[in-house]
Amino acid sequence: MNSLLTPCISSGNPSHIDVPASQVQFTALLQAAGMVSGFTKTRMYKVGKPGNAPSTVFGITTLEVG
Repeated sequence: MNSLLTPCISSGNPSHIDVPASQVQFTALLQAAGMVSGFTKTRMYKVGKPGNAPSTVFGITTLEVG
């Protein structure tokens, strides 16, 4: 198991990571560590997509603000 994932997964507490669909290798790493997909969603932007490169985003820390 990847040493960076060990503290999150082995703690016994639920862990949720919003992984973009473009991160196929990262998703495979999480699955190899024992995580399973829970649900999918759609992102919507009012003023256009953010300017960051999708290859640099591995996970979103929150789905909602507020």
